[in-house]
Amino acid sequence: MIYEKSCGAVVFTEKDGRRLYLIELMQKGHRSICKGHVEEDESERQTAEREIREETGLEVLFIDGFRETIEYSPYDGCMKTVVFFLAEALSTDVTVQEEEVREVSWLPFEEALAALTFESDKETLRKADRFFDFRFKTGDGWKACFDEKTGTYTAERSGIGYYQLYEIPKETFDLLDDGMSDRDTYKVICEGRRLYMDVNDRCGPPYTIVFDEDYEKLCPWAEVMQSGRIWPVEFTDAVVEVLESEKNNREQRRKKREERESAENGTGAECDDTEH
Repeated sequence: MIYEKSCGAVVFTEKDGRRLYLIELMQKGHRSICKGHVEEDESERQTAEREIREETGLEVLFIDGFRETIEYSPYDGCMKTVVFFLAEALSTDVTVQEEEVREVSWLPFEEALAALTFESDKETLRKADRFFDFRFKTGDGWKACFDEKTGTYTAERSGIGYYQLYEIPKETFDLLDDGMSDRDTYKVICEGRRLYMDVNDRCGPPYTIVFDEDYEKLCPWAEVMQSGRIWPVEFTDAVVEVLESEKNNREQRRKKREERESAENGTGAECDDTEH
């Protein structure tokens, strides 16, 4: 098996109050986001920066916190990984690399989305555009996010052997500060509702517990870690019922369990029009 890696970035600029995205029409005929192969001793960002400069002549400023990875097989016997960042162009004066690029366009989100050829690029653009809705706080071993679009507050904690996601109240988000001790951070974040936990502490086989199946919708910004097998739903339900620390999850999981059982039994699927 051959393994390849490329890096690039969703490049944008702001003009007259509108956000415009850079879309490349390649010489091969497809429209794409700027990317290229990693060269020896380059970091991921160095590759993305070089490729943007070579293909467009642009200098960019990377936006911290966004890193999207896709994987696919371009041909039999090859697996390719592509890492995308988010970067703001410092100008819009483009000089295309004619060997690779036919022309470029600066387009608003919906037009850029429609122009892209491949679904993987479209999904990357969606996530990049969505990223502008997020407001972050970060500290040693933790990261918290306010999603302006949904009004949701979430946080992640990570360290050697563990990774956790929580839904937190606004008061916790406001309280969090990068000068807080690890103990105080743990205390306030863990008062929230646990969404996801991954454990790989060498005390036993790694495992993953999904407390809320909607964790990806609640935390679209998170680079979720999974090192072990996911616990069965029934096992997780039992743990939530027993542990006092999971009281914030009980009603939510009971409701979802009832919905699953209703769907399995075929009840609740049709409306009863009988008047009472």
